[in-house]
Amino acid sequence: NEMVEGLKQKQAMSKFLTDMELAEVNDVLEQGGEVIAGGTKRDCTVLFSDIRNFTSISESCDPSVIIRSLNMYFDVMIPIIEKYGGSLDKLIGDAIMAVFEHREGYDHASSALLAAIEMQSSLPGLRAQMTKAGLPEFHAGFGINSGEAVVGNVGTKNQLSRTVLGDAVNLSARVESLSKDGKESKILFTEFTLAALKTEIEYDFLLEATVKGKSKPVKIYEVSFSKL
Repeated sequence: NEMVEGLKQKQAMSKFLTDMELAEVNDVLEQGGEVIAGGTKRDCTVLFSDIRNFTSISESCDPSVIIRSLNMYFDVMIPIIEKYGGSLDKLIGDAIMAVFEHREGYDHASSALLAAIEMQSSLPGLRAQMTKAGLPEFHAGFGINSGEAVVGNVGTKNQLSRTVLGDAVNLSARVESLSKDGKESKILFTEFTLAALKTEIEYDFLLEATVKGKSKPVKIYEVSFSKL
């Protein structure tokens, strides 16, 4: 009975952990319960996605409607990230932060872009379902950047969270904030992701911007609408 109860608790707990946190828990269990401090530097591609005008939508809707709408949205978006080998790092309100880490034989830059393309392509069908269910429609923008980041456990001695930190993450978030200026797909990515691509993806040059934290302008591209 104790074993069954323990399994139930583990199953329930896993629903509140991100992919990265769950992987860290499994690693800790394999190492006999020891949490390894510190972090490692890894090449990765970071994807940020944000729902447009979410503040206005949430102000005009009942809280239960907002939660139901977000759950319906995340139920579609997050499995696509996993399909392309990415991990959910965290949900920040209505925003998604996902990480595609480098590993042998895996094209993290292309995988992140292909995930974003499928996520954006799924939205028209999802909006139709939401309208039919009497829920608000969601539109989203995407920002993607590649580079070296620190992967590790952050928090207190009693509670840690596995996450990704560094310039690669910050730049991805800032590119996402520019996605409202996109002309077609609203899927923006940097010159650093372009340099890391190993799969042919149609895109157009969008703009060159000096973003916070960067002394030199960064070239930003947008996935071509013909890909959607």
